[in-house]
Amino acid sequence: FMFEGHDTASTAIGFTFLALAENIKYQNKVYEELVEILGPDSNEGVTVSQLNNLKYLDLVIKEAMRVYSPVPLIGRSLDNDCVLDGIKIPKDTTVNIFLYGMNRNPNIFPNPDLFDPERFLPENQSTRHNFAYIPFSAGPRNCIGQK
Repeated sequence: FMFEGHDTASTAIGFTFLALAENIKYQNKVYEELVEILGPDSNEGVTVSQLNNLKYLDLVIKEAMRVYSPVPLIGRSLDNDCVLDGIKIPKDTTVNIFLYGMNRNPNIFPNPDLFDPERFLPENQSTRHNFAYIPFSAGPRNCIGQK
């Protein structure tokens, strides 16, 4: 529990910094947003309200976690029998969901190797399935470190 929450969060932060270092255009947009929301002298504490207003930074973090999956795959045990592509998978079978592959699927994310935070703008997300992007899993067993 403690290791997973710390490790995935620190990995996500590290890869977000890497993505920003490699993409000056997005680095500048994040910087401009930080100055706008926090002010030019942001030596004072940051409020939850201010954090919630960092919308572009949120897009960048999501895209960094898509490109550099902090969790490459997740495993689950089926609660019920399942039929997938005409093949019956029995209850209690352990299945693995390859998040890295999902995040790089061009049918879900066009130009998947391109770092583009704006693919997470609401108007660009509206056509994707709710579970097309699950960097920390989803549902009752999702990662506590996701926020």
